Amino acid sequence: MKAFFTPLAEPLGALWLMMALATAGLLWKRKWRLALCLGIPVAVFFLLAGTPLVEIIVAAQERPWAANPLSPDAPADAVLALGGGERLSRHDPLGFAAYNGASRLLTAIELVRSGRAKALILGGSYPSPDNPRLPSLLVVQDWVTRSQLTNCVVTNLGICLTTHDEAIAFKKLNDSQGWHKVILVTSALHMRRSQALFHKLGIEVLPVAADFEAYGVPREPSFSPFPRQRRLDLLGLYLHEKIGWWLYRARGWV
Repeated sequence: MKAFFTPLAEPLGALWLMMALATAGLLWKRKWRLALCLGIPVAVFFLLAGTPLVEIIVAAQERPWAANPLSPDAPADAVLALGGGERLSRHDPLGFAAYNGASRLLTAIELVRSGRAKALILGGSYPSPDNPRLPSLLVVQDWVTRSQLTNCVVTNLGICLTTHDEAIAFKKLNDSQGWHKVILVTSALHMRRSQALFHKLGIEVLPVAADFEAYGVPREPSFSPFPRQRRLDLLGLYLHEKIGWWLYRARGWV
């Protein structure tokens, strides 16, 4: 019974319930036009956040990247982990906090630890609050170097605000190092756009997806009729990638 009403503790669930009750009240008073105007968003919210529709759509986008194409006897020159999943946090013991997408970093670390490559490149970083010229990812790089990896070169791409910035910065590094085989690690939902971007720049990468949001992930409980915030967040990620794909195509980046 508790799980049935859990979504109502979330802002989306509580708001949806109030809208649904208001719609019912308008229908009771036979105010059909007002009931229709309010009922449409109630129905849309229910469809997108109260059913597994979004999870099914996202899972279909992630499915092609589920198989790991790498074999233990095929090492690469470097592992590139695109940015995402960590932020500076002065009061955290590590100096940074991990959140959605942090499995990109963990996956890349594990690939290097297992001997797939001798170089780890960390991508994506905002300017440090203390020094606008320094990437905030230096804190994460220092932790990785000290605590996680030995006999491995760890570096970062500097300040990169977009995936395109990361690709441009990595191309310069790749050309200077003469690498031929690079493992690209990013979120499964993000992999299509990322791989196409690197391919457009003439960089062939081996994709290793992480951070699966829907495919192979337990779905939200279906025994509650109320919309869940998690599904709306998932929709935001999906739309971000779709819009990003068409934007990159319009600019000739993919």
